[in-house]
Amino acid sequence: MKSLKRNNQLYVLYSKIYLNKIRRLLHLAITKPFRIEEDKALHKNCSFWVVLIVPMVVIIWLSWKLLLELLNSNRIISSVSSDNLQFIVHFFAVPITCLTIPVTLTIMVNRFHSSKQKAKSNQLIEVNNAANNYFNHFDKFKEFVKTLESSNISINPYITYRLIFSESHINKFDIKVCPYKVRTIINELKDVVEYYERYCLDEGYTNKSKREIEKSLTFPNIIEGIHYKSQRYNSDSSLFRILQSQRELVLALLSFQGVPNHNEVSDIFITEYHRTILSKFDLQEKHLRNS
Repeated sequence: MKSLKRNNQLYVLYSKIYLNKIRRLLHLAITKPFRIEEDKALHKNCSFWVVLIVPMVVIIWLSWKLLLELLNSNRIISSVSSDNLQFIVHFFAVPITCLTIPVTLTIMVNRFHSSKQKAKSNQLIEVNNAANNYFNHFDKFKEFVKTLESSNISINPYITYRLIFSESHINKFDIKVCPYKVRTIINELKDVVEYYERYCLDEGYTNKSKREIEKSLTFPNIIEGIHYKSQRYNSDSSLFRILQSQRELVLALLSFQGVPNHNEVSDIFITEYHRTILSKFDLQEKHLRNS
């Protein structure tokens, strides 16, 4: 019983496979003669020859039938005269008129073929322009980040570019900075501050007046591609200075001339920074004003 059931399942499976193959072949056989392929030359398209040959075959067959009828009518056309020519034109009026059909159809196929080729050409031009704009934009960004580097900061332009312009690539040139990326940086900074708060609650301050802790903590690299050689802090003020340097660096990156929505993302960053970072510090009023 199990073997019979298995054989039935295999039979059903193979039947479906063969039916799908037959269906695809039939679909190809039916559509290919009428398909206009812009990747091929016009004379290599089946549709061009179909619309040319099929009407011509019908016209030739019709002309042959009329010619046989003319021969059987025993009418002899022995000379070229206006009456004989008028008779021939009138007798073969239908085939002669039908000769315009293949011409019209081939012209239509030619126009469709040219239109599809032009559309594809425009698409290739757009892709090429997007690639050129992408590389030009990246080269400008690479030159720009060099001005932000220092003895303590090294920037990998390739990684940082992918982070900031995550929606931009070779085939799609979109250089708007996603606000989500800005909020992600804010959340990373917030995590550092919250870690410091938890550490202070657990270990306490060694100098409460200066709000210093015993152990120097390492500030992590928040932005991908940007590496600080030395970022350590052991007090509220030293942590605040690092946060401010991070803030200035982010705003500098967002001020790059290749950021079309600079004002939008900068405002989001400044607002979120003040709301989530500065609000956690008990700082002097002058620090708040300078921020």
